[in-house]
Amino acid sequence: MHLKQDLQPSQSLQEQPRRSSEVRNSEGNLLSQCSPSCVNHSASSDEPASDMRRPHSQNILNQSTDAEPQLSVQSRLDDWVRHAPTEEEQAVRVKVASQFQNAGVRIDENGRIHVEKSIDLSRYSGLTALPAHLRVDGDFNLSGCTGLTTLPDNLIVSGDLYLYSCRGLIVLPNDLSVGGTLDFFNCKSLTALPNNLIVGGDLKLFGCVGLTSFPDNLSVGQRLNLSRCTSLMALPENLTVGEDLDLSGCTGLMALPNNLIVGKDLDLSGCTGLTTLPDDLIVGGSLNLSHCTGLTALPDNLIVARSLYLYNCRSLMVFPEHLSVLGALNLSSCTGLTVLPDNLIVGGSLYLSNCTGLTALPQNLRVNGNLNLSNCSGLTALPDDLIVSGDLDLTGCRGLTALPNWFATLGRNENDGDIRQVDLTGTGLSETILNRLSDLNNPHVQF
Repeated sequence: MHLKQDLQPSQSLQEQPRRSSEVRNSEGNLLSQCSPSCVNHSASSDEPASDMRRPHSQNILNQSTDAEPQLSVQSRLDDWVRHAPTEEEQAVRVKVASQFQNAGVRIDENGRIHVEKSIDLSRYSGLTALPAHLRVDGDFNLSGCTGLTTLPDNLIVSGDLYLYSCRGLIVLPNDLSVGGTLDFFNCKSLTALPNNLIVGGDLKLFGCVGLTSFPDNLSVGQRLNLSRCTSLMALPENLTVGEDLDLSGCTGLMALPNNLIVGKDLDLSGCTGLTTLPDDLIVGGSLNLSHCTGLTALPDNLIVARSLYLYNCRSLMVFPEHLSVLGALNLSSCTGLTVLPDNLIVGGSLYLSNCTGLTALPQNLRVNGNLNLSNCSGLTALPDDLIVSGDLDLTGCRGLTALPNWFATLGRNENDGDIRQVDLTGTGLSETILNRLSDLNNPHVQF
């Protein structure tokens, strides 16, 4: 198919001569110029020639009774195809326009090209631009369109918009609106998001290593994934995320904004540039700060509705008083931590393995799950008022030479009703103490 020969600059679309059925049908429509194998992927090459010369009433762009809007959308798509920068892209645009037609396309009351069903244009690597003033009712898949550098202004997608590995995408238009998920996975050239961006579902920017900042007052209806956006240094003030916020591996992030609200889980694992958190941080689910090696303290007013993970936060020196953790609390390998606050209540399991600076546990500590104290080599005793509902791991606690009296009356694991597991391997307990425990023949505990 050679379109260029019929599109001389001196002639308008309607002025071109009808040279053959390969270029124009009886109505002179550019988008109807190809054989079915070029425009309609599902058509057979054996289709009779008479089917290619359809009467006006059967034209693919004149399927409604309202002729003017249909002629208008045909003219605009024709013009978009005609302005392709190369003959190769012109052929690609003919295929794209054909998909629009097959899905149903019209000009809506706002003058937009309105595609009425989902469209899949994935892997059209030769496509460098989309029609202006475009609306898609349904999902719009542009994954692998590596030639795209931007999207049309005021693009509206009622469903999901997929832009996986659109490596040429640099900027986005203002007033982009996506009703479902907006997925920019691995768009490495993208440096910023537009103002007035509206995302009703998830916003996924995993691996967008060129992204440095966000627009103010961004609101995401569900999940926001910024994992491994290593150039991201700050987030906007007053950011609200309806569900999960994933910032794991954002090594350039130095601080979180004030008034940050996360409806469910907040993952900051591997954010090595963070040294503290905002005082008014509210997390409706779990908070993961594992491997935040620069973190020195937590805010006193921190609110975490579920679990708190601080694994390998080596610079953390102090744990805030009055912080209740309703789920699990993982402080393993927090080697700078020397003390925990009294009256600490952990709704799930408490992990303190490899906390080598910890010399004692707080008074009135209550753990409703398992307690892992393995390799806490500085620990010399367990408090008399300690309450643990689950299993107890004291492996490698070499400084532990005595046990409180409640060890003799331990019952089954209160969480699952199974035999409670107590591991005393490598402790400083004498053989005499270990033999006494064995002689108890407690059917509820396995030492």
